[in-house]
Amino acid sequence: MVFCSVRFVVQPSGTVTLLFTDIEGSTRAWEAYPAEMQVALARHDEVLRDSIVGAGGYVFKTVGDAFCAAFADTRSAAEAAVSAQKAVANEQWPEQTPIRVRMALHTGECEERDGDYFGPTVNRVARLLAVGHGGQTLVSGATGEVVRDRLPASVSLRDLGEHRLKDLGRPEHVFQLDISGIVSSFPALRSLDNPQLLHNLPEQLTSFVGRDRELDELRELVQSSRLVTLTGPGGVGKTRLALQVAAELLDGSGDGVWLVDLAPLANAEFVEATAATALGVREDAGRPMLETLVDALRDRDMLVLFDNCEHVIDATAKVADALLRSCPRVELLATSREPLGVAGESVFRVPSLSLADDALDAGPETLATSEAVRLFLERAAQHKSGFVLDATNAVVVARMCRRLDGIPLAIELAAARLRSVSLDEIDARLDQRFRLLTGGVRTALPRQQTLQALMDWSYDLLTGGEQTVLVRLAVFAGGWDLEAVEAVAAGGEGPGWEGLHHLSALVDKSLVQADDTGTVTRYRLLETVRDYATNKLADRPDDESAVLRTAHRDHYLALAETAAPHLISYDQLKWLGRLETEQDNFRAALARCLVDPDPEPGLRLASALGWLWEFRGYVVEGIETLAALLARPQGDMPGLQRGRALAAVAGLLNHVGDYGGAIARGDEALGIGRAERDDTVTAEALLTLAYAHIRHGEVADALAMTSNGLALARALNDTDLTAKLLNRRAHGLILQGDESGARTCLQEGLHLYRETGNRIDANGLLVNLSVLELIAGERHEARDHLTEAHAIAQAQDHLLFHVFTAQMLGLVEFLDGDHPAARQLFTQSLNAARRIGHQSGVAYAILGLAATSVDLDDAATLHGAADALFDQLSETLEPLEADLRGRDQSRLRATAGDARFSEAYAHGRTLTRADAITLALKQSE
Repeated sequence: MVFCSVRFVVQPSGTVTLLFTDIEGSTRAWEAYPAEMQVALARHDEVLRDSIVGAGGYVFKTVGDAFCAAFADTRSAAEAAVSAQKAVANEQWPEQTPIRVRMALHTGECEERDGDYFGPTVNRVARLLAVGHGGQTLVSGATGEVVRDRLPASVSLRDLGEHRLKDLGRPEHVFQLDISGIVSSFPALRSLDNPQLLHNLPEQLTSFVGRDRELDELRELVQSSRLVTLTGPGGVGKTRLALQVAAELLDGSGDGVWLVDLAPLANAEFVEATAATALGVREDAGRPMLETLVDALRDRDMLVLFDNCEHVIDATAKVADALLRSCPRVELLATSREPLGVAGESVFRVPSLSLADDALDAGPETLATSEAVRLFLERAAQHKSGFVLDATNAVVVARMCRRLDGIPLAIELAAARLRSVSLDEIDARLDQRFRLLTGGVRTALPRQQTLQALMDWSYDLLTGGEQTVLVRLAVFAGGWDLEAVEAVAAGGEGPGWEGLHHLSALVDKSLVQADDTGTVTRYRLLETVRDYATNKLADRPDDESAVLRTAHRDHYLALAETAAPHLISYDQLKWLGRLETEQDNFRAALARCLVDPDPEPGLRLASALGWLWEFRGYVVEGIETLAALLARPQGDMPGLQRGRALAAVAGLLNHVGDYGGAIARGDEALGIGRAERDDTVTAEALLTLAYAHIRHGEVADALAMTSNGLALARALNDTDLTAKLLNRRAHGLILQGDESGARTCLQEGLHLYRETGNRIDANGLLVNLSVLELIAGERHEARDHLTEAHAIAQAQDHLLFHVFTAQMLGLVEFLDGDHPAARQLFTQSLNAARRIGHQSGVAYAILGLAATSVDLDDAATLHGAADALFDQLSETLEPLEADLRGRDQSRLRATAGDARFSEAYAHGRTLTRADAITLALKQSE
């Protein structure tokens, strides 16, 4: 085709509408059919260019099969997209290489330089394009508002709602152009809101600027190395760059992308637990946390980002090394001020943002090409409305960015000062500060010292009250809320509103970050600012630091004790969430308790956190903390508080299978309870002792303990403790063969749990009751109880409960003959079990999928794999599942023949766990 000789006029800087396009799946098509693809691409280029040029657009860039075009008129851009999509849909493409083009439209301010466009609008439309599908045309909220009433009759605007794009910034309101005559139904967008994109990447409150070269290099590096560590000085932007890389690598395949934030940790011992929590891995009774974590991830395909490793680098390196050695499909990103030092690690040193050329008088257009200046301009516009780069300030901005060495945090802090001082005043103060710190040889100092200079300067600009509050905020670990600031950082000086005033000023000046969680604002310090504040606090008198840390401990002790009764009530989900948010602060408070001569606050705090540790899977951490507090010389004094702590640790020891330890601690608690004539401590001790004795086979002793405990609990009118003792008694009665008595206990216990609102403990009771009902053939009642338990597990996001309830519901569906429904539930159970590393749950789910497989050979193979797993675990099957296995294997032998079944079964026994899981999941496709 011959193009007309038309001179296209480049749209000037200002508001334009951008149209970006690319071909879905073009890379795979090129690899498979290069000759056909070459012909198809040539025709595609003609179609796209004709549509864009015909509507008055300007193609300012093509990259491979991607087109980037600009339009002065938004309606013309929409018409070009409609024309192109119709032409592509009506074209007769080669059978091997059908062409499906995705498109995106966005309107906003752009900067034009040498025929190319730059700015946030360009980045936004690129991110919008990335979430679409072939044949789909997406429209941003800004563009949608303009074209809403200006579209042709054959075109309509479909509202797709708000979506988080992969720049991790603010959500974008997205629309779709529905074009008559061509396909308008597509899968869910590939945005961060798509449930198929598994991740926990946080929303960023500011835009991502520059770093195009670094992003490209890192994407390639991740493809060739399983561990990539981003290193560099504090404030250089390691975290933001790593998050952006992680977001762009999130494509819906595998098990997703997961962030493990290590910044709040003050103790390296919590690295493994923090990683497990972020990855949804629960503790396994009696096993080291790292071993459990490795087993849970052994067959998973995911990218894990360990952020802020430097202060816990040895512990992080240990975890990374174990994952690399034992989990072949897990890839790791890390950010640290120094490499982890693990074999196979690729180190990427994050540079400062690019700076303007030496010719500072080159003019605003040239100076604005530097990433550092672009970052300053974007942040400055947030703090000072209408701030733009022009001939009068361009040199000052460029010079400032250079003197800040292009360090993003330094630039952002400088831009924030525009709220209260002029650009020239900022520039002058920087000159003085740098001259003082460098002694005239500024280039000889590392960037960290340059950042220190800016931090000193920012600190000096604060009022005395603001300085005091900033330094006091260093006592918090992780984040905090306003109530905590008033209780701790205000230091008892002045009314609460004064602390709020200072906190708000620190947020305005970018020294404190404010995160709107939807219900309450959470505050936090950037890592560099926290380090600075901590050093400042260390410079103050020792008694001030001690007073602050004691106030911090007392505030979180009060919160834990206020929350404790709510954790077994209808509000338990809300309060568990609130306490878990403060987990790092509780750890800091407990650390303070360990150096306090008075043992009482520590024992009170640990006892109050017992339900959090049990319900949210911090059992080992709870045991170790309580043990440390009880082992202190001051902690061995007898008293009710020690008795409560002993009962709490005994209950946690039962969870990890240390029944001997539970009996020892429980006996001591029981002695204290009886000596002090405290029926609550006595009954709680009897509860934990009963379970430990059942596990030791001493059922008669356990039943006697539950009988005594129930008498005390009923006299106290403690319904929750009564329900727990009834559940424990039912366990013993079942083992004695008294199913009728067990059912009576369980039914009463369920009634009490529903009365108190303790849904978490009710879950386990419901499952136990359903087992009795299934044995008795009461399938309808069992289904009702399991459906309730399953709903509780989902609402609580309790994966261990989800393993059991989905498995049991699948068994009910199987017994009712609905194999597709059973298969779906067994798959849910398998996915939950493999995520938390629950090996028994994996084996039971594979057995269920074997029994519901429609392929005889797959079914026999999975039976072999499941039996092998049960043998490895020395697991004796529950009666219901044992009956299912026997009957189904007999059915398969009769249907397929003994030889065919035996061959497939034997092959299944040789499968690795990962291969067995892969085959099992195939059954649900």
